[in-house]
Amino acid sequence: MRSAIYRCLAILLLIGAYVSSANAQATKESLTESELIAQVAGNSLSENIVHEIATRGLAFRPTDQYRSLLTTAGGDLLVLAALKNAKISNRAERKPTGQGNCSNTSQPRAG
Repeated sequence: MRSAIYRCLAILLLIGAYVSSANAQATKESLTESELIAQVAGNSLSENIVHEIATRGLAFRPTDQYRSLLTTAGGDLLVLAALKNAKISNRAERKPTGQGNCSNTSQPRAG
């Protein structure tokens, strides 16, 4: 009886380890404009931001205006260099230019 319980417990532990391993390897979506600016403005460590950019890539094409906004928010040379070398996701290709969350914040909307 006890050996059957131990076997079931071992099987459950193996299944749990497999599921948690599969979830840990799932890729996160690319960083959006607002996620990146929130990390910079929230005083995250530059090394952590650079790691996020390198591993997740970007879901947008950064403009000069966005780079300026990042610098104003506290982005340093490490972050700007990572931004320059970042992989741009296919999601950014489909998005019309100038329709991002942060890139046109100073322009009033018509309508």
